[in-house]
Parts: sequence; structure tokens; C-alpha cells
Amino acid sequence: MRNIARHEHVLEQSITSIARALLHIARGFGVNLPLEGDLKVMFDDSIITDTFQEKKQDLAEVGVTMSVAEFRQKWYGEALDVAEERASKLGA
Repeated sequence: MRNIARHEHVLEQSITSIARALLHIARGFGVNLPLEGDLKVMFDDSIITDTFQEKKQDLAEVGVTMSVAEFRQKWYGEALDVAEERASKLGA
């Protein structure tokens, strides 16, 4: 697991650099994109758990025991206030 975490750290730096470069290029072509702020890569532990099934179960629970904002907070790593704002924009 330590080896995986070490690799994830290196990959996170590379992925965020690529994402920033792509956003910069898109803005150069006139695409109106907001500033990216802090980028964070979220690696899952799907080697140990079945993330797909867990996410699918949580999605089924939305509206029953979990709100859309809680789902977004858990799966997209958004702060609760951001998740609530985005959920309200979706009409949820």
C-alpha cells in the first residue's frame, strides 16, 4: 500500500499538470472556462473494495437515505456548501 501511495503522489502531480495545460490551451482557443483553482486527483482503493458497486449502491440511496449533496461530497470530493449549491442547480 505504501508503494501504491508513493506512485499515486507522482501521478497526481503529472495529471494536474496535464489538466492545467489543457485548460490553458482551451482558454487560448477562446473557450470560456472558469479558473481551475486547486486541482486534486482522487484515487480510489478499488484494489481492496469494489468502488463501482459501492457508488452504484449510494446512487440508489439518493433520495432515500442520502441527499444529492451528500453523494457529490462523497464521490466528487466537493465541500458540502459547494455540493449543495451544485445539487440545487441540478434541481435536486
